Parts: sequence; C-alpha cells; structure tokens
Amino acid sequence: MFVTSSLLEILGANPRAVWSLIIGLVIYSFVRYIRSPLRHLPPGPPGVPIWGNKALLGKTQFKLFSRLSETYGPIIHLNNAGKHIVVLNSVKVTTDILERRAGIYSDRPNNIVGAEMMCGGNSLVFQHTGDRWRRMRKAAHEALRKDVIKQYQHAQWKESILLTSSLLKSGPQEWQSQIKRAAASGLLGLVYDMEPIKSMEEPQVVHIDGFMRRITKSTRPGAHLVESWPWMRHIPTQFAAWKKRALDSFASDSAAFGALFDHARQKLLSGDHTSSFAATLIKDSERNKLSDLENSWLASTIYAAGSDTTSSIMSWWVLAMTAHPEFQKKAQEEIDRVVGRDRLPTLDDMTSLPYVQATIRETARWRPPAPIGVPHRSTEDDWYEGHFIPKNSTVIVNIWNLNRDTSIFGPDVDVYNPERFLNETSELAPSASESKDMGHFSFGFGRRICVARYMAENVMFVYAASMLWALNFEAGKDEKGQTTPPNIQDMIEEGLVIRPPNFNCVASPRFPETITMLEQVKEDLDLKKYIHL
Repeated sequence: MFVTSSLLEILGANPRAVWSLIIGLVIYSFVRYIRSPLRHLPPGPPGVPIWGNKALLGKTQFKLFSRLSETYGPIIHLNNAGKHIVVLNSVKVTTDILERRAGIYSDRPNNIVGAEMMCGGNSLVFQHTGDRWRRMRKAAHEALRKDVIKQYQHAQWKESILLTSSLLKSGPQEWQSQIKRAAASGLLGLVYDMEPIKSMEEPQVVHIDGFMRRITKSTRPGAHLVESWPWMRHIPTQFAAWKKRALDSFASDSAAFGALFDHARQKLLSGDHTSSFAATLIKDSERNKLSDLENSWLASTIYAAGSDTTSSIMSWWVLAMTAHPEFQKKAQEEIDRVVGRDRLPTLDDMTSLPYVQATIRETARWRPPAPIGVPHRSTEDDWYEGHFIPKNSTVIVNIWNLNRDTSIFGPDVDVYNPERFLNETSELAPSASESKDMGHFSFGFGRRICVARYMAENVMFVYAASMLWALNFEAGKDEKGQTTPPNIQDMIEEGLVIRPPNFNCVASPRFPETITMLEQVKEDLDLKKYIHL
C-alpha cells in the first residue's frame, strides 16, 4: 500500500513520468504483439469481443466453411469464444497437415462429458491417442482387413435380398425407412451375428440410436460449461445433474453393449455361429490385450458408425438413381451383361461391375455422409506455410469441399456423374493417391481414417447391385397424379450425418421373374420366415 501511494505521488508530481510510463507500456505491448506467433494465425472472418466467431458455428457448417474458403483460402482460423479452430478446405492442405504431420494431428479435442464421462474413454471415435486407442485401433484393423471381412459377407448377402424384396412391398414413402432398417440389420449381423431385425423399433437399435444422439449432442462445442471450466468436473454428482446423467448413460450403455457382445460370445461357444466382427475380437482377445468392456465398446462403435454412414450413402444413392435414370439404366445394363438374369449378383462380382462401383463412389463424393467428420486436435504448436497453428487447436476437415476439388474431380463437381470415375474403356480409373484408392475423401484422413472403410464398400456394393438387378426406381406421383421428382438440393442434418428428405419413390420389378427369383433365394437362405420383408 505504501509503495503504491508513493508511486502515485511521484507520477502526480511528474507528468513526464506518466507519459513515459504510458508510452513504455504501449511500446512493450506492440513489440510483444509483433513477436507473438498469434499474429500469424490463418486468415478468417472478424469476430466479436469475448465470443469471437461463435455465432457462426451453427448447423450446416460445411457450407459455411466452403463459402469462407472462397474469401480466405484453403486454411481458415475461427475463434470459438477464445478457443482456436482451424478449418482445412483443400486436399493439399489436409494431406500436408493430417497425413504428413500425423504425429501431432491424430488426437481428438478434449471432451469431458461426451468422450470421458459418457464413454469412459472407450469410444474409438472420440478417445484420445494413447495406449488404449492404439490397442483398440489395432484390433479393429486386424478384424476388418480386406481378407478377413470376406468371412462376414453372409450377413450382407442375406440383408441385400431382404432389402430388395421389402422395397417391392413398400409404399412410395417407406423406402428410406427400409434402407435404415437394412443398414442397421446388416451391421448387427456382421458385427454380432444377429438375425435380421423387423424394424428400427427393436430394443437394441433404439438404445444405440439413443446413444448416438446423446453423444453427438454432448460433443458439440459449447454443449456443457465444464468444457470451458474444467474444474467443474470435480463437483460432486449430487450437485451436478449433468454429471449424473453422463455417468448414468455410461453405465446403461456399457450394459447394453455388453449384452450384445455376450450374444456373440454365446453363439461362438455353442458352435452354432457364423463369422462376425465380435467373434473375431473374442478369438483374438488375448493377443489384442483388450478387456471385455473395451471389446464391447469397440464392437458397438463399429456398428453405430457403420449403420449411420451406410444408411446415409444408400439413401442418397436411391435418390441419385431416381433423379438420374440414365445412370441407373447403364448400371443395370452392366449387371445384365456380366451377371445375367439367372442369378443375383454377389460380392464376387464386384471387380467385374465397375459402373456399379462408380455409382457408389460418386454418391459418397457428391453427398459425403459426415461432411466435416470428427475434429482432430493439434498436440503441439505448428507452422504451415507461414500460418501458426497453436497447440490444442481444434482441426476440422471440410470433407464436403475436398470432395469438390476441381483439380481432381473436374469442373462439374456439384453434378452427380459416376462416369467421372471411369476411364475410356469403362473401367475404374486410378483414384487420386490422397484418397487411399477410395476415389473420394469421405472416410477421413491420417491415423483417424475410417477403419471399416473396406467393409462399408462391400456392404454398399452388395446392396446396390441387388437393387439394380431387381428393381427400377422412379419418382412417385402426388395426389393430383403429377410426378414429383426429388429435390436433390435439400438435406437433413442428423447429428454428424446428412440425409435426403423423404420423397415419393416407387420400386418396381425389372422383369417378370424378379419376384419369383427373390422368393426362391429367400427360401434357399431360410429367409422366408421374415414374412414382414
């Protein structure tokens, strides 16, 4: 107190000292600013005090990021109430950062409620890099290798028949619910060796769908104050309803996922089983060094993520086939030429049906199921082409924009055209090296690339090939008898995933023997008991 009052007396008696102090502080602040790496953040829109650009971060972020890239370039900085967000909008920048510098960009942002409390750190999608992530990632990679997933094709094949048959019996507004059911049912069979489900109202499906909604909501920026004030995690549960809900969710979900995993275990022990992802994990559990809890969460993650993305892409695929009958017809002609009409296509026909593959690749490019995916996190300060990326930045890949890179996909990137993936001899053209031979970037980058991408390709091919073999897709009519083509621009955001709005779509048999042959295959595969399909 004495020192402060003495200083004030000196300054009051000497105006020059006051000005010297003010000028000194200004110079110090200016020099500090000049030397600060924060001066070299990537460009981005101006924000408001305290909140920065938070008001911009609503829904349909991928379109916002694409518009911003037109002004600010391929790498953008946003201020989310003091937290750094870096958005990558080009293939080159994304490859340079997430692939070539994967060592410091493979982590996930901190998320106390969603990733830690609700998942217990067991979700392969949201967990931090570390020993547990590496063990779970390796186990998933081994169980989903190209040569291993061929063992799981029985579930895909059965569900493709049931889906195709059910579409012939469904009304024009029911096609998308059948796609969702088939995606969920096929993944339950592939992951847990479960029988086909009747509807999306099955208890296990309802529970996992509820989990996905809860976790998506809880991992959004700003969903919980504890993400900004981490000390709140230590508040006793009785005084923090949000904490109790999160911990109760973890207990409930762990029990549900454990029951599904136990189903696969019991089938394996009984000897009455077919190959599945869970069975592979059980057989390799000692080598993988995973606990039952980790195994059950890993299996549920593969199911939940696979079901959502598969149903999204296949819904857009049906829309594309309906909106573009010329491409539908060419794919059907290829199937007639290669497969004929005496049998249904199988996974073994995949390499002989490049046009069918191209329709799926183009759908995944044109309408990526998760346009910005799950964010990465920088674990160190970094510099990229003169731009400073601070440690702990949230790094978002705008997959929507990457899939519209004109240097790779040509000038008509907003148009659906599967023939962009074919060469002059109508074979699949070589893919851009950055796409890992996928032809698009919808499966992610770096060490966080989708571990189930080959399985997803197989599932979607079998579904698409079966539908093209058996069905014609046409736009339905309204109450006035007028044809109502789908609006290809509209979309619905469901968490991380986008889907088309429902529209009238009529699936009709392509030739007179279609229904008879489908029923015969169902009888051969003992699927006649699923009379609802």
